[in-house]
Amino acid sequence: MGKLSGDKMAGKKREYRYYLVIVLSVFVIFVGLAFYFHHWQKTHKTGDRVIIRIFPQSDDQVAKLRRMKFIKKEQVVADFVEVSGRFRDVLTLNNAGIPSVIVIESEQQETVDPVYPGYAQILAEIDSLKAAHSDIVRVEEIGRSQHQKRPIIAVQISEYGAGKNRIKPAVLFMAGQHAREPVGIQVCLGIVRRLVTHQAEPEVANWLTNLSVWVVPCLNPDGYDYVIANHLKFPWWRKNLHDNNQNSIFEPDSDGVDLNRNYNFNWSDGGSDQPETWYYRGTAPVSESETRALVNLANRERFVLAVDYHSFGESVLFPWANEMKPPDAELIRDVAAHLADRLERNRKGKKYRTIPLNGKSGQSANWLYAKFRTLAFIVETGDEYFPSFREIAGLVESQWQGVTYLLNRTLQAGVSGFVRNKNRGTGVDAILQAEFDFSPVVAPGRTDAKTGFFYRLLLPGKYTFQVSAAGYREKTIASVIVPAERNKKLSITLARLPGNE
Repeated sequence: MGKLSGDKMAGKKREYRYYLVIVLSVFVIFVGLAFYFHHWQKTHKTGDRVIIRIFPQSDDQVAKLRRMKFIKKEQVVADFVEVSGRFRDVLTLNNAGIPSVIVIESEQQETVDPVYPGYAQILAEIDSLKAAHSDIVRVEEIGRSQHQKRPIIAVQISEYGAGKNRIKPAVLFMAGQHAREPVGIQVCLGIVRRLVTHQAEPEVANWLTNLSVWVVPCLNPDGYDYVIANHLKFPWWRKNLHDNNQNSIFEPDSDGVDLNRNYNFNWSDGGSDQPETWYYRGTAPVSESETRALVNLANRERFVLAVDYHSFGESVLFPWANEMKPPDAELIRDVAAHLADRLERNRKGKKYRTIPLNGKSGQSANWLYAKFRTLAFIVETGDEYFPSFREIAGLVESQWQGVTYLLNRTLQAGVSGFVRNKNRGTGVDAILQAEFDFSPVVAPGRTDAKTGFFYRLLLPGKYTFQVSAAGYREKTIASVIVPAERNKKLSITLARLPGNE
């Protein structure tokens, strides 16, 4: 019995040791997890601020956000909305089918990396590139900033000279509408550098011979310099520096206009009418000198394609979701998808997403498409507003395949040519429309009023066009075959109506 009792005691001791090991293991795991989460939270510290950027895809999703209490009933939603929340809220939103990303403002990024160049340095670099490549680079001041009257510049890159200074389709790359988004500015500068330093390469030479490439690197110089030059903590300033109450004192709580809610397309439906909000749309469409600068350039150049670089979200945004379907919807989605497929996210192997814009807001991309049929996109670069400047070269390089695709695509499937007076050979201000083109919210495709030149991108296929102009007989051009690999050239003449010769 004693020996049996001793065996039982030994067994119990082994059992106690077994349970003790389990308890200690659980304790160690718990402490390890606690340390890990403490470290994770510390390294992802956001001060008082964890922001989730939400991209509702429809009015139903906006209503769902209100029911889920992510936004207030009276809150206006544009193409995205930023709300305070928890990290797990992103899972909740994604499970509900509503795309979202986290905006993290960490300890390491409370101030802007001092290596980011100020606006004066950007202008100096452009001047240097112009001086070194004056055969293909022209710089034009297209306006002045609203508050501090800084010059807003546009860089035109194209081959000039004998036989090359002809009418060409224009493509626009722009950035810097929002002060807190410097990555796009660097992307635009990278485009200029790449084009001018590689102009001898056959592909680049082809672009510069056949296209007029325009780059507006920073549309909001006042706002950009306010963030960069002052190395602000929590650099969340978005707007320009418009003195809304005209007291000659800049007051961040109430001044500034969101330039990308100031364009004249559904202006009254987008942004906010409250000056203290980040999305204040201004007192009227195109009230800001910065937006007027871009509008005037677009009215003159009538861009075939345009990209507006923003941050962040690693997404390609396109016109539009909650407005009447764009006549070019299939083409727009096709180009957006091909563009996104060439842009790699920071998580290697993942490509950019495509997201339709909110049509109920005064944004540049929506306005450009509605006014000129410009295939206009917003590219949300990177996964944070202010990455370390040492990361910029990689971010800029990551956009180049997208730029290459867009420039090549501009020279591919579509139609171009001139509409001329049958007897005089002079250009005609005409409307050229395909059978699917008619829309109450999108202007018809027009020729240049002076030269009659037109240029339009299409999907490959067979088309019928109606050509009309005041005082001229209407003409139908049937069975136009548009190939995939090149632009189809058309030469169209219109006869005057009797009494209008």
